[in-house]
Amino acid sequence: MRFDFKNFKFIKQRVGAGLMACVLLLVLSGCGGANRNGANNNADDDLSDAPDTGGVAVRVASVDAENISTDNKVSGTLAAEDEATIMVAVSARCTNVYVKAGETVRRGQILCKLDLGSTLSQYSAARISYDSALQSYNDQVALLDLQVAMAKEDVASVDGQISVTKDQIKIAESQVSVLEQQISMAEKQIPVAQKQVDMAEKQIPIAQKQAEMAEKQIPMTEQQIAYLESQLDVLNTQIKQSEKAVSDTEALLAIGAASQSDLDNVKLALDNLKVNKLSLEYNLEQVRLSLDNAQITLDNASLALDSAQIALDNAKTNLDNSKINRDNAKLGLEQQKAAIESSKFQLTQQELSREKAQIALRQQESNRNATVAQLDVGIESARSNVQQLSNVLEDVDENGNVIAPISGVLTAFNASENNYIPTTMALAVIDGEDEMKITVSVSEALVPKLNVGDMTEVYISSVNRDFEAEIRSIERAANQQRLYTITLSVPRDVTEGLMAGMSADVTFHMDRVDHAIVVPSEAILTNGATQYVFIVEGGLARYVEVTTGLTGTGVTEILSGLNGGEWLITVGQSYVRDGDPVRVVGGNV
Repeated sequence: MRFDFKNFKFIKQRVGAGLMACVLLLVLSGCGGANRNGANNNADDDLSDAPDTGGVAVRVASVDAENISTDNKVSGTLAAEDEATIMVAVSARCTNVYVKAGETVRRGQILCKLDLGSTLSQYSAARISYDSALQSYNDQVALLDLQVAMAKEDVASVDGQISVTKDQIKIAESQVSVLEQQISMAEKQIPVAQKQVDMAEKQIPIAQKQAEMAEKQIPMTEQQIAYLESQLDVLNTQIKQSEKAVSDTEALLAIGAASQSDLDNVKLALDNLKVNKLSLEYNLEQVRLSLDNAQITLDNASLALDSAQIALDNAKTNLDNSKINRDNAKLGLEQQKAAIESSKFQLTQQELSREKAQIALRQQESNRNATVAQLDVGIESARSNVQQLSNVLEDVDENGNVIAPISGVLTAFNASENNYIPTTMALAVIDGEDEMKITVSVSEALVPKLNVGDMTEVYISSVNRDFEAEIRSIERAANQQRLYTITLSVPRDVTEGLMAGMSADVTFHMDRVDHAIVVPSEAILTNGATQYVFIVEGGLARYVEVTTGLTGTGVTEILSGLNGGEWLITVGQSYVRDGDPVRVVGGNV
């Protein structure tokens, strides 16, 4: 439920609130001065122009942007940068001692001498045995790896063959689909071609009949022409006779032996003959045209007959081709189906071969792992023997002299002449003489937020000294306590007076945000899940809800609600509500 500050009524009466304000004023007067005018001498225009209302006395601070980070403090230990522990885990008598605890030694200096004759011989023999075993181990492992690699190649080869066979099946199946379409098309084309053949066969008798009719028409037309030509000859004879009659009648008319009427009748007869001749010549010409047309008809009929025959031949050819295409497609379909079955059978055989190759590979890998495991036991035994002797002789030369591995202070030394050295504790401990380091252990929640190169704050309480140290390394494996070791480099200029083993408080700055809106943490009030602050505007307190982010030392990041530049109430905010008049009596104004 939201807290309503505007309608909220204090349990105290207004008189009580005024009394509390007076008490607060008296308290604040010792910290910042109770004189409002004096306080306003340092405020901006917003505060200096505020009316003298006699409101609740408050202190304020300007809301500004600054850097903020969360801090995590852990304890660590100072140590020498270089520290050497000399262990000799074999019983040996010390024959000579050249130093004592507390002395400064240098790298390569002889600390003491041990009687290690038999140990050195054992080490030499163990080393030779280990080198021989290692060579044999490497040779056998190489041979086993080669066998495994060959088995893998066999599997890969069969896999390649299977891939090729599958591709062949896919291609054949696609060809089957194409051939089935071709068969379907050919079967559709066959009835069409058959229909074309039938139509062509029907066209041939029609063309033959047309040709026969044209052949019969020609002689008949030729007979008509002959008849008309004979009739024309008769007319020509009659015309000549008529012309002679006209000439004779004219002669008779001239001597008075004939009348004009006789002459006119003869001429009329001549004219009729000529008209008949013209009509006959026209008919003859028409018949001759008919003869030409009949010849053309005959030629066209012959051509039509030839075309029909050609169309028939083509239709029969198309029909035969469609049947051939169908039969070829069916044959190809059967062949492709046979190829698919063959490829599937081949694929089955290849898959069986792959299973055999995989079984062989697993056997080779199993044999390899089992053999290597056995070899590892043997080589590890030889290595352990050599390592034990190497550890014994790590800081011992071939004459049994114990050599200092670094320069520094001999902080511990457990050897005396003619006595056996301890095998369960360090023979010598040397702290390096130069740089120092700090080691700390952090939790798994903190380590992901740290990076090599980050700066930390360090405080050494025993010498009351603080300084900055850089993270040099971060272990990526947890120890038995599930903590991760962080190593810090101590600057050279602060190492004076520091000693190995001192405790150090290390502060890590985490989740840094630059230029964030930051306010004092105590200025933020809460009501359930709601966070809010009060600011001063025109001499009045204003309620502002805020969202917070990182929390640093005494300060909190504001994500929303404030933008910077506001005057935040830092003291007295618990005694005001939204709209109350306030008097600024101190603070960062």
